[in-house]
Amino acid sequence: MAEATLKIVQGEDWEEYLTFRYGDGTYLDLSQYTGATMQIRDVPQNNRAVATVTTQIITTSTPNQIKLSLTHDQTSLIPAFGENTDITTDYVSDLFLTNSAGKRIKICNLPIKVEPEVTRI
Repeated sequence: MAEATLKIVQGEDWEEYLTFRYGDGTYLDLSQYTGATMQIRDVPQNNRAVATVTTQIITTSTPNQIKLSLTHDQTSLIPAFGENTDITTDYVSDLFLTNSAGKRIKICNLPIKVEPEVTRI
């Protein structure tokens, strides 16, 4: 299972594009999937997500991609306390894909670091 750490800056519009490659170098064909879902939580056990990420499967690009996005209004609402050794706050998330039969598979873990917004205009 893949894993990558993503960074969000509180108050910014945020976008990330993900591609997935097998060990032999070939890319995952996303055309068999009808949707993707992702939520961000402070800990996996928490029933309340701090954000639900907008996802889009893009099969018109080579390799296929999954676009993740949040608006600046959404990122502003993610608490960022800067309690760690740097100024970011750690969160957890994972990404699920759903195929045409409705079967969901977890494709990756995505730890999230959120940097606090200082300027609020």
